[in-house]
Amino acid sequence: MKNLKILQQAYISSSSAADRRKFYKAVYELYFNKVYAFTIAKNRKDAKDITADVFERLLKRDPASLQLETLEAYLFSIAKNLGTDYHRRNSRRSTLPITSELDNFLGLSVDPKTKKEFMLDFERAMARLSPRQHQAISLQLSGYSQADIAKQLATTTAAVRSLLQHSRAKLRMHLKNWRH
Repeated sequence: MKNLKILQQAYISSSSAADRRKFYKAVYELYFNKVYAFTIAKNRKDAKDITADVFERLLKRDPASLQLETLEAYLFSIAKNLGTDYHRRNSRRSTLPITSELDNFLGLSVDPKTKKEFMLDFERAMARLSPRQHQAISLQLSGYSQADIAKQLATTTAAVRSLLQHSRAKLRMHLKNWRH
């Protein structure tokens, strides 16, 4: 509550550079832990980097262009977008799971001799998913729990469970030639 009052006072008088620094410092102190806890990354260093990037973007904004009522939502929106970018970048770098893991994940049976063909078809099937489905499947294949995925997508675990179920069904439909 004390920080919020400081934030409001700093916001009202944010015309000078010193007042702007005071405002940004109050925002940082009030929201850093919340944004950091919201951020999902593979390790703490990456989570801290994403969180720092959130506040760096905030620094680029003029305090007069911000609204205190929506500031928290604005910060979480930036964190969500940066988190999404982070996972997209890392999913491109990482290799897809081995065929046997995908067999198990999708309930399919793939002959090891046709692994390359299957992986190409799998990549094409992933490209046919909606961005939200693609993100959910990628996060799950990267080892994230449904609760972590829900946090990243800003939804409930039940909604993620349903999203993953529909996404896997869509993948199986696009990979129907691989059923034995």
